[in-house]
Amino acid sequence: MRRQRQFPGWLKKTVERFCPEYLHESILGDLEEYYHKSSLMYSGKKAYFLTVIQSFKFLRPAILRRNKIIRNSNVMGLYQNYLKTSVRSLAKNRLYAGINLLGLSTGIASSFLVTLFVMDELSFDTYHDNANNIYRITQKRDLNGTIENTALTSIFLGTNINERFNGLNHIVRFLRDPSTIIEYENENYPEKQFCYMDAEGLEMFNITIVKGAQKGALGDPKGMVISEQTALKYFGEDDPIGKTLIYKNYGRKISYKVTAVMKDFPSNSHFRFDFLVPFKTDDNLWYKYHGQDWYYSGVWTYVHVAEGQALPEIENQLKQLVSDLYPQDLKEGTSFTIQPLTEIYLNSDLANEIEANSDVLYVYIFSIVAIMIMVIACINFMNLATARATQRTREIGMRKVIGASRKGIIIQFMGEAFVITFISILFSVIWIWLSLPGFNALSGKHFQFQDLIRWEYFLVFLLIGLVTALLSGFYPALLLSRFRPISVLKVSNTFNLKGVNVRRIMVIFQFTMSMILIVGIITISRQLGYMNNMELGFNQDRIVYIPIGFSREFENAKNELLSIPGVVDVSGGQVPGTPNAFFDLLYRDQSMDPSGRITVPTGVVYYNYLDILELDLKEGRTFSKSFNDAGRSCIVNESFVETMGWENAIGQEIYSYNMLGAPSDSLKVVGVVRNFNFQSLHNDIKPLVLRCRERSRVMIAKMNSDNLFEDIGKISEVMKKYLRDVPPEVYFLESELNKLYVKEKRLSQIMLIFTVFAIFISCLGLFGLASFTVARKAKEISIRKVLGASINSLLNLLTWEYSRLVFISFFAAIPVSYLLINSWLENFAFRIQIGVDVYLLSALIAITSALLTVGYHSLRAAKTNPVNALKDE
Repeated sequence: MRRQRQFPGWLKKTVERFCPEYLHESILGDLEEYYHKSSLMYSGKKAYFLTVIQSFKFLRPAILRRNKIIRNSNVMGLYQNYLKTSVRSLAKNRLYAGINLLGLSTGIASSFLVTLFVMDELSFDTYHDNANNIYRITQKRDLNGTIENTALTSIFLGTNINERFNGLNHIVRFLRDPSTIIEYENENYPEKQFCYMDAEGLEMFNITIVKGAQKGALGDPKGMVISEQTALKYFGEDDPIGKTLIYKNYGRKISYKVTAVMKDFPSNSHFRFDFLVPFKTDDNLWYKYHGQDWYYSGVWTYVHVAEGQALPEIENQLKQLVSDLYPQDLKEGTSFTIQPLTEIYLNSDLANEIEANSDVLYVYIFSIVAIMIMVIACINFMNLATARATQRTREIGMRKVIGASRKGIIIQFMGEAFVITFISILFSVIWIWLSLPGFNALSGKHFQFQDLIRWEYFLVFLLIGLVTALLSGFYPALLLSRFRPISVLKVSNTFNLKGVNVRRIMVIFQFTMSMILIVGIITISRQLGYMNNMELGFNQDRIVYIPIGFSREFENAKNELLSIPGVVDVSGGQVPGTPNAFFDLLYRDQSMDPSGRITVPTGVVYYNYLDILELDLKEGRTFSKSFNDAGRSCIVNESFVETMGWENAIGQEIYSYNMLGAPSDSLKVVGVVRNFNFQSLHNDIKPLVLRCRERSRVMIAKMNSDNLFEDIGKISEVMKKYLRDVPPEVYFLESELNKLYVKEKRLSQIMLIFTVFAIFISCLGLFGLASFTVARKAKEISIRKVLGASINSLLNLLTWEYSRLVFISFFAAIPVSYLLINSWLENFAFRIQIGVDVYLLSALIAITSALLTVGYHSLRAAKTNPVNALKDE
């Protein structure tokens, strides 16, 4: 007799998993009976196989669909009920819904815009395929205690790196000629982005050629690669390949043939050029005359490090290069740093950057502000949800009585949070669409709404929405799901929710963050005001300047400008406060060893330079033609005298050196001017040398006219005669000085708007809480009125609870804001001191906002007829 095998256990589990529960017993009974009969008739394997085949009859689609419908019907019904309840609750409590929607949509829109800004800042230079392996070499020189940190290196450095170093794929040098004139069809156009570049740059960086051949585009010494924007400017829709553009500068005219058109550099690149020509040609005067010069630093040098190459080894090779090849007087104080390409824009603030960089500090600030606004909006939701719970105690109790689990209650309230968040996201999209042009103007970005329809931005939006829903819904759901039915059903609406203290803590946290922002915006505004009103040591009012290049007709132009009635005086020289106006030269005095010299900013100026800028002469005299000062005399500032250690500066001899390190001039000090801020207020006042020349590259005019713009037009007409190649550019000195602090002004404006948003959202939440508080205390207020309480006493009763929370926030905000603001002020050599008045003013703003918000409900409750609240008792 055959031994019966046991029914397969996995088959039993499969039936129980997929078939309806009420059919389990009959289906399994039939299958077991079939299996046992088959075991008697056939071998064990055949019986097993036939039973498996038979089981598929009971797993047919009709049975599976029936199981799905039965299994999911209750769940779907439950979720539908949750959704209906959520929508009805929002429709019934319009004030609650409106406050939450307005607060959350404002918070989400603000956070998204700031996140957009931060993402763009962090994306700089990451678009290059080899971005993680590209580095810039920067230079540090210590010359007798004068530290020079610059992004520039010598041309010769790149040549020697190429010959001596291992582990490098490419070395690329950029040299920009910012005062270039391009001639096309007898018309002249000034161009500031004309650049000499090693041909390997087309391969090393993502410079995409859209017309012409990528390979060999810079192989022709007379070849030129131009940007798409430049091609459109000069040639319109015509094919630019093979066309000729004429370069004009330094008395030279060079014809270049367009060999290729490159795609415009993206906005998230720390360098952007419109013209690229070969670096290693005789047309590049800097390469021709300084190609084997260690002293002249005028190029930006980038290296592409081979995969897996250790950076310390590259740095050691640089140290060895300095030791082996550098001149003795540069060897001791010169060192190099390797700077990652992707860190340049946010983390580099060296002298002679390619473009003005941003600061990672602002990324941190804006990120913190975005988080703070989002947290404030979420706290509003949590506070209002827990406060409103006193009106929903019976609903929660009844749900639990009829069988709702704690998990189900949590799902319900989290669902409400997600519904409100989803609607808020829709409103925030409208906010973003409306505010994007203004945000672009403030941030200096160029975002387009249609450009935001990208998967990464969608993920950011989804993440912000998800985090918002979880943050705002989790605590209320957790708290409300803990209600015990017997506690909430035995009395009417007087259930004492144990979340009052938590709500108070969250209100304190909200206003603490708001006051930190208020302190920040007040301090930033005062620092900007301090810089704008600070006495710089020179006159900037009604001063204009005109770049004229190497024009030899300086005297004739000056005399003709003086004939304009509104022009008081005309001079020439470096313009203080403008970027890179003063150039560095090496100097020593008679007592110093010839190998010991210091790097000093230098200005070449005309005779009456001190008079026109009203510089304060402390000792000696100004430049004069009668003393034949041109090329022989100099005037220094107090800082230079202090650096040299002179007791009497007048009559001292100093020696300057040219870029080749050879002695150039012997200069006699004829005057000392008081220190003035010839650089940005971010920097301390350095030693300065002013040298006299008969002409200058920049003309400076002092105006005294009621019709400034009319006289500016006359100046332009005069200068057209002397600047035949290009139209004259006339700049107001005061306006140009204001450009030095664009980042700070941008920070101030953005901070102001987001601070207003933060206060607004905080007050929205306070408005909702005050509404619930007044409703909860309606009977108490009525009884007090019946017993003779005055309106003032009732106002004090209702407002004191929230006023004290704001007071606590004030003391909590002091240490945090002090640390943050001081770290920002450290970026300025000349800065304000944070006084007590800053904190008192921020407290006044916050408290006033809170009192006005709470006062509306309090005054309304205090004036309500007591009968309305007591008639039901």
